[in-house]
Amino acid sequence: MKKLVIMVILLLTVLTGCGQIVVANDNEIKIAVKNSTDADIRTMVMCYCVNEEPLGVMRFNAIDESVLKGIHSFMFDENSFPEGCERENLSFNILLLDYVGFDIYESVDPQHARETNDIYIDKREYGKVYYYELTGSFEEGFQLTEMKK
Repeated sequence: MKKLVIMVILLLTVLTGCGQIVVANDNEIKIAVKNSTDADIRTMVMCYCVNEEPLGVMRFNAIDESVLKGIHSFMFDENSFPEGCERENLSFNILLLDYVGFDIYESVDPQHARETNDIYIDKREYGKVYYYELTGSFEEGFQLTEMKK
């Protein structure tokens, strides 16, 4: 029993140190964004396109005015794209807000929002996770950089 408790404690320690693990099923694509900023980001809105054609948005909101930290993953499956849509030329950027409750139809105050650079994935693969690191600030701007995993 004592060995089991020690093994569980060691396992939890190792898993906690590794951060969050993101896994994609065979029928989905995940884009994992690690927030490495000190910014008070309360909403992340991903706007995605295929062949420069806007297809949709996905959003994360902080709860109770907290701040979004850690890794956030956006999941795409075949229903995320129109029927017959090519499995190529996926692009996205992320709109970051320092407040909660963003409605995509309301106007956004530029003083409280910043967009990241556009990211292009030439040939997307189902069952794969694409990792990006978010750096920067509301004052200086934000940057997404691909992380090798």
